[in-house]
Amino acid sequence: MFVAAGLCCLLQSCGPAVTDLKFESVNAIDPTNPANAADSRRSVPGQFLLDVHLSTRRDLAAIIKENPAFNIGADTSLCRGRAFDDVRRLQSDPYLFDANVQISAFGDVRNAAPALPDGRFAYEVYVLIAWPATHGDFRYSLRDEPADTCLRLSGGAMLAGTISSNVVVVPASAIAAAFAPR
Repeated sequence: MFVAAGLCCLLQSCGPAVTDLKFESVNAIDPTNPANAADSRRSVPGQFLLDVHLSTRRDLAAIIKENPAFNIGADTSLCRGRAFDDVRRLQSDPYLFDANVQISAFGDVRNAAPALPDGRFAYEVYVLIAWPATHGDFRYSLRDEPADTCLRLSGGAMLAGTISSNVVVVPASAIAAAFAPR
């Protein structure tokens, strides 16, 4: 029994790490725009969202294919300095997407999207722009009060280890620019 418990602890602590996650760009998605309504990838339809573009040299779809029990998601928060703040978490679609599909053990992982010219793989995360204070959560509106937003990837599988990434900052200036008239 102790051997099994020790093995579980060992397995829980190992797994792939994404140490080069990089913020690329951010766009505001207006659900009233018919062009945005057709995108069924988002699990929060009808909501104003930030579409955050990220990249890494890691092929995350390959990690899921090699570890079918793995699940990879994104956590977001308002930053405290340049650090993730577990107290000020933002509401977001928990899934990570590449150009083809949701990257998740529960998604239909096919082949990864082709690498960008610099060899990196592109991914997207969707974050709710605003959240009214309910159920003890804090209220925020990134449209009214753009703020540096921290994002990290995390996940894993119950007995197959974990995955985590470095924290990236989506600058308040980039969020404000996403709402600027074009």
